[in-house]
Amino acid sequence: MNRLDYIHRTHPRAKRLSVKIDQAGKVVVVTPRFTPGWLIKKFVTDNQEWIAAHQQKLSSSRSALLDTPSTLLLFGKKYQAHVRYLAQQAPGVYTQADQLVINPFDPKTNSLKDCSQQLTRFLKKSARRYIEPQSLQLAEKMSLNVSKIQFRAQKSRWGSCSHTGTLSFNWRLVHCPVEIINYVVIHELAHLVHFDHSRAFWTLVAQHDPAYQQNRGWLKKHGGVILSLQDSLIITNQNQQSAILTS
Repeated sequence: MNRLDYIHRTHPRAKRLSVKIDQAGKVVVVTPRFTPGWLIKKFVTDNQEWIAAHQQKLSSSRSALLDTPSTLLLFGKKYQAHVRYLAQQAPGVYTQADQLVINPFDPKTNSLKDCSQQLTRFLKKSARRYIEPQSLQLAEKMSLNVSKIQFRAQKSRWGSCSHTGTLSFNWRLVHCPVEIINYVVIHELAHLVHFDHSRAFWTLVAQHDPAYQQNRGWLKKHGGVILSLQDSLIITNQNQQSAILTS
């Protein structure tokens, strides 16, 4: 990484300079307004050791989960993503053994936008197909009522629960193993009883997910990689012997 390679953002309530590594491994510096450029550059340079350590930590987590830049996780299983026109099948996304094939509408397409949209639609649909019935089944087991289930694309949250009984889930959970997804569902359902993280809350979670501490730890360790998975995914285009990067 170039020592001055960073994203600069200002915040009206910021009183000092701060630096963080986003889910994609990029350096983000937040400063008060009107902070001089020379001071920002010096701040980044002074924090190079911290930046490198945290980027290495993220890189190690990514390597532990993914085999190649084309690896995509679907319910915890590894697939190699690529574009391939299949005339005998309708356009869409298909899993074939350990391959995840994006079958485009146009056999000559190399459109980043089109392929990325096809993949996102498939992932969102897959997430809904599993999480909706699983949430209702677990809610029945826990003797709870759910008024609504919806899906979002939060940048840092996996789920939320409202006082009205609405459960919201990050559709990117589709990349996680099912036991991790189930933990998140149970976590949010438990909030229908305890709208906090008290001892009583965690006791209820443990009753329905005895391995919740292990699952929670997995999510903390690998959550950054999961959230940024599509930001760095390279999809091989077998029709044209090239590659595209999702965004």
